[in-house]
Amino acid sequence: MNILFVCKYNRFRSQIAEAFFNKLNKDKDVTARSAGIFKGLPIDPIVFTYAEKYGIKLNGEPKTISVNLIRNQDLIIIIADDVPKSLFTENIKFKRITIVWKITDIEESDQEGVGLIFNSIQERVKDFIENKKYL
Repeated sequence: MNILFVCKYNRFRSQIAEAFFNKLNKDKDVTARSAGIFKGLPIDPIVFTYAEKYGIKLNGEPKTISVNLIRNQDLIIIIADDVPKSLFTENIKFKRITIVWKITDIEESDQEGVGLIFNSIQERVKDFIENKKYL
């Protein structure tokens, strides 16, 4: 099974979800990637600092969604509250199971907020894996 975590720019929320999933997931038949609707600016250094504290590795450069990337996914998880689910459900060619977590974006300068989002995503990913919500 292929899972794609999506947010608006792939420079924070979706990359964190991908990294937590790949760190915590023990089922090697399930893989995760991430992408953004738009190409984002480089990841802020504070996000890398938090990733290191949480023991996860981010991929670095933001990636954007492509037709080929979507075609290869079984499940799309929209991490963001600013990406419409209809992007992935209205076109029958790209009909995939789509889940929305609606995590709000914040300014990276809000260090406390960055930490709260890391915690929130980590807990969501743990619950998702433990309860095998992808089955």
